[in-house]
Amino acid sequence: MINWFNVGDEVIIHGCTRERLNGVEGVIHKVLKPNLLHFCRLTGKWCKNVDNEEAYLLETPYKNPSDLTEVSFKRSSLKKKQHPSTDSFKVMMKKLKSGETI
Repeated sequence: MINWFNVGDEVIIHGCTRERLNGVEGVIHKVLKPNLLHFCRLTGKWCKNVDNEEAYLLETPYKNPSDLTEVSFKRSSLKKKQHPSTDSFKVMMKKLKSGETI
């Protein structure tokens, strides 16, 4: 199975049910495999990823108000942060026309 995100990737939270977190930037701390236990940094207890897909923890832990455990994020709640190009517009256009990766 391919990870959509890897440890160290910069991401932005979006479309999350916890609206106060939408737009918050973070870095992937850990990839949680489906139905496996992981150590909660907030409670010191073992928790289980009950989703049938991978979930992700960020370097800054966010507290789940219902059970005070660390919030994990589904792939659909995250998007990769895009960094601006250091190339000029002319250089980018030249790369696009040549088929080179930008």
